[in-house]
Amino acid sequence: MTITPDQAVARLRSFADREWALRLRAIIWSWRHELALVGTWLTLVLVALNTRPLLPIDETRYLSVAWEMWIRDSYLVPLLNGEPYSHKPPLLFWMIHAGWSLFGVQEWWGRMVAPLFGLASLFAARGLARSLWPLAPERARLVPWLLIGCLAWAVFTTVTMFDMLMVTFTVVAMLGMVQVWRGRAMRGWAIVAAGIGLGALAKGPVIAVYVLPVILLAPVWMRPAPASWVRYGIGALVAIAAGAFIGVAWALPAAEVGGYNYGRAILWGQTAGRIAEAFAHERPWWWYLPVLPALLFPWIVWPAAWRALPTALRNMDGGVRLALVWLLASFVVLSLISGKQPHYLLPLLPAVALVLAVGLERVPLGRWNSALPGLAVVALGFALAGFSYWLRNGVAAIEISGLPGYAANISPLFGLSVAAVGLVVVRYARSSAKLAVAGLALQSAAVVVLVHVLAFSQIAHAFDLRPISRYVASAQRSGRPISILGEYHGQFTFLGRMQRPLRIQPVDGALGWLQGDFRRVVVMTMPDIPDKWMLTEYVQPYRGRTLAVVNKDTYDAWLIIQRMQQNGVTIVRERDRRAPDANVRPPGQHE
Repeated sequence: MTITPDQAVARLRSFADREWALRLRAIIWSWRHELALVGTWLTLVLVALNTRPLLPIDETRYLSVAWEMWIRDSYLVPLLNGEPYSHKPPLLFWMIHAGWSLFGVQEWWGRMVAPLFGLASLFAARGLARSLWPLAPERARLVPWLLIGCLAWAVFTTVTMFDMLMVTFTVVAMLGMVQVWRGRAMRGWAIVAAGIGLGALAKGPVIAVYVLPVILLAPVWMRPAPASWVRYGIGALVAIAAGAFIGVAWALPAAEVGGYNYGRAILWGQTAGRIAEAFAHERPWWWYLPVLPALLFPWIVWPAAWRALPTALRNMDGGVRLALVWLLASFVVLSLISGKQPHYLLPLLPAVALVLAVGLERVPLGRWNSALPGLAVVALGFALAGFSYWLRNGVAAIEISGLPGYAANISPLFGLSVAAVGLVVVRYARSSAKLAVAGLALQSAAVVVLVHVLAFSQIAHAFDLRPISRYVASAQRSGRPISILGEYHGQFTFLGRMQRPLRIQPVDGALGWLQGDFRRVVVMTMPDIPDKWMLTEYVQPYRGRTLAVVNKDTYDAWLIIQRMQQNGVTIVRERDRRAPDANVRPPGQHE
């Protein structure tokens, strides 16, 4: 039977007017804010999963630790290349295992765990705002958008690291502190203990840097004060002890299983070393001063945010004081610790969002209030487009810039697309605080999506270690002796699903080891693609250099070239006589 267009429209209207359809529409409308937030987060994560590989060395290392724990049934002691891994506690790895037990060993699940905590932290921060200001629901709606609108947050919420876990458990502890303030001490201290304990299992005692200042400085922000400061102090001590017990309940058995050196590292060495003298990322005390404003883009260039800050201070209540103590005291403590990284500041961003939400509620916004952040993105986009054009067309541009050669693969279209996003924000700026914040948050999300789709996708081959990981794992399974030169951070272990540790060969002993058996090969990093006469077994571009699998003869030739260059001898290579692209081979192609 043929249906006319009018009949089709009538049927669609009848379908839409049914009672259950009306109820569904009402439910969707009532959850529109949550659905928009989840949709933005999901877009960021799915784009990242589908456009970039696991990033070495952090993401590859953490999934390799989870993989080794999984195949060796080592659920107490994290393992890396067969040895106890003392740098991180096991909670992230346990969460990965929980998914693997349901879905099988899948890379996508390993990469979803940390982003899921990022999503949880958004809703936890919204819940914290509701708990602080139950009569001001608009503030609670603004807070998660202020968080995901930070360009840095939108980036780190897609990455497999420990910081989103720390954000989540820090906010959980703050929720507990608000419960204590409201007079529900038993429940509040239990929540605080859970936040401290889970934070300790996520990243170690550093959770104390974010939570203890708020507990210890309660007289500064808790107004009205609790009925008894003595009872408050007892509750605080019990909560801190209970939280520490959760961490120690893992650490003591793990120390016994992992051995003396591992136990000493997790119980004292890692914490003391990072505070007094960083094992890595050692930076001066003032280093965070320029970093925090950069993490707050685009809000740092939004005039309304600058007007919101003094407005929040003039209307200061216990919630604002809590946020300021959380932000300022933790910032000072982090600045005094020698090891510093930008993402260590992420657990402080919810405090910034709380303060801004209070101020924005009272700040009048004009029609063009979003113009400056939008114009900043426009300028950034045109600068990126011009820089990309220069790299692609300048003869010596790559050498002058100091960037690796693959940077020229990024098209000026990427920068122009970023500029277009900024122009859209300028054109459709809104005077409502809620719509303005959401618009700028979507601007940040769109920029991160463009970074993945138009930029990182063009250089992903320089970071994708899957081909060489499969090659190394295949050599291991076939029984061929293979080792890696220098340091190894587990970058091949998960991607190759390796079953045995990879031998680490010191540089000064590599040639002797290769000479012991003609089948032996070593994985090494070279400055560029080897010449054709250097019989590498496998080569792959890697972050502007080359990963190569070489035998004794090739390694010996490489050492000779290095000694000649150190002595000032100019090496004229075969590639120098050919066309510029004649020597380029795809990843994994054999000589």
